[in-house]
Amino acid sequence: SYGLPFPQLKRRFLEALQADDTGQVRQILDTGRLDIDTVLEVDDPSMLLASYKQGYWLPGHKLEKSWAMALHVCVMYNSLECAVLLIQEGAALNKMPNGKTPLHVACEVSNPECAALLLEHGARVNSWSLSGHTPLHYCITPSLWPALACSSSKVSAKHYNRLMTNRKQKEIHCNNTRFPIFESPQ
Repeated sequence: SYGLPFPQLKRRFLEALQADDTGQVRQILDTGRLDIDTVLEVDDPSMLLASYKQGYWLPGHKLEKSWAMALHVCVMYNSLECAVLLIQEGAALNKMPNGKTPLHVACEVSNPECAALLLEHGARVNSWSLSGHTPLHYCITPSLWPALACSSSKVSAKHYNRLMTNRKQKEIHCNNTRFPIFESPQ
């Protein structure tokens, strides 16, 4: 059934990733016809996957599709099981086919589970997007900050719990660096 022409195979792979169907993803990868880091064309009307150099974008123009690798798709669609499978199979953690790494996307879509998974396996927290942002710049929820800010050190459960329950705290200290924490709306 996977003797499909290459474009249809890529589409089937994309659909399996979006549905978090690890069985089908595994079967497609096992055919050997599709590289784990194949660049896919993904519907992206919100431009979550795209990052452009400043000055290179026309304000009135909006793309409907972006380029992404499988790991980007998993993060965008919260396909955690497929993300685990891809990482175990050696998917690239820090590639940017359209200007952002999977970690940039995880932060922008407020996906702490995928952000933690990527960080546990070596995603670079200080990688710069094409537009000049690190994953920390894309964080829009306070729950992502501890995982990102302290990714290179061990954070005690006591400190993490205090941070999450004490919303009045304005910053965390990690590796001799201060990171701001924004209070959640009441």
